[in-house]
Amino acid sequence: MPAEIITTSAPIRMPSWYIPHGAGPCFFMDWHPPTAWERMAGFLRGLAATLPARPRAIVVVSAHWLAPVFGVTANARPDLIYDYAGFPAHTYALRYPAPGEPAWLLIIGSGMSFHNMRGYGDPRYGSISDDFDRWLTAAVEAEPIRRAQALAGWADAPSARLSHPPGGDEHLLPLMAVAGAAGDDHGRRVFTDRVLEPRSGS
Repeated sequence: MPAEIITTSAPIRMPSWYIPHGAGPCFFMDWHPPTAWERMAGFLRGLAATLPARPRAIVVVSAHWLAPVFGVTANARPDLIYDYAGFPAHTYALRYPAPGEPAWLLIIGSGMSFHNMRGYGDPRYGSISDDFDRWLTAAVEAEPIRRAQALAGWADAPSARLSHPPGGDEHLLPLMAVAGAAGDDHGRRVFTDRVLEPRSGS
């Protein structure tokens, strides 16, 4: 389905994004160091200004939801689902009263290009993450036909299963929906960051 806003004049083509969503409610918590999620938060805040128009609605394909069949939440007033556990009480009081509107879409895939929980903070995983990220960037930026072929075989990519162990790959799967929605458009990486890395002397 083309990601377009239909107006009385010409349609406005919207992008399809695969964006990082951080760790649970990470943007609403205190971290050490305090700047751990600062770059990612700044990038996400600036995304709206890059759009050709204000979207009438946003479709989010999110990680954390592995199911045997495809499902869509399309209520007129969808509730906020807290798909994390073990965080401070105030993070379960967050609200996002966005009205549902299934007829219009800006398409967003929400996940992470690295999601091995044992690897966060472990310096041995830095080069592993870099290997897979290089492959993923090349795959996304390839010609659309080659992109589809590469993403279909992502599990055979360098360091793929060390970056996304079986059962944790739901953080990469939203990218597949976004790439499909992009059709013949070319992809490009517009943001990269490494978070929760060990600091020297820490």
